[in-house]
Amino acid sequence: MNTPSTVTGASAQITRDWADQIPCLGIYKPRQLLKRCGPLLIGIALDRDSSNDKYRPTFHVHCLCIKKGYLTLSLLRYPDEILNTLPRYIHMRDHANQYREVASAMAAHSPLPLSRNLTLVEVLEAYDEYLETPGGIFAALSHYHEMILLAAVFGESDIATSILNRCLAQVAHSKFRFFGGREEFVSLMISQIEAPSAIHEIVEHEASTLKVDCLPQSALHLS
Repeated sequence: MNTPSTVTGASAQITRDWADQIPCLGIYKPRQLLKRCGPLLIGIALDRDSSNDKYRPTFHVHCLCIKKGYLTLSLLRYPDEILNTLPRYIHMRDHANQYREVASAMAAHSPLPLSRNLTLVEVLEAYDEYLETPGGIFAALSHYHEMILLAAVFGESDIATSILNRCLAQVAHSKFRFFGGREEFVSLMISQIEAPSAIHEIVEHEASTLKVDCLPQSALHLS
């Protein structure tokens, strides 16, 4: 059977092909492969471009510590190790010949290992590395927010407070308007750092809302 010429027309096949190559991830939605690692969802999105004749694989995470009810894309990365050797976009005409190599490279060079348990230290280091990129600088507040809550959910109040202080030193005052202002953000973070059990409840509520029980799971350990 010929592969459809558009990404939307071939979504089911593209998704199955990638899932076969990276079995540690499950199919969450068309062109969306994920696994759950404690309070994080980790995976690869296969996003079509506006022409609908090619797609772009991108690593990302979603933090379950924040009440949202929908999937967000943090740590958006295409591994630096393969930027200069493999195509950033896969055209539909080349899918059958290219997806295996690109999928294998994406899994091998993922910013966070996909096939094993992770530690909080590894996760926070990945966030720190992302904060040095243009995307991380642009979205610094949202990533610091997630880092604070990931440390707090483990009861690591000193680490969470240290990250909060870094956030306040690095992020412009105007960026806090989504939270009602800088002081309001600080107050919210302190209250959450002091109540890790409440963050646990948010994690499980978000997991239920997003219906991620069907996904492969691994653990996120403190160390």
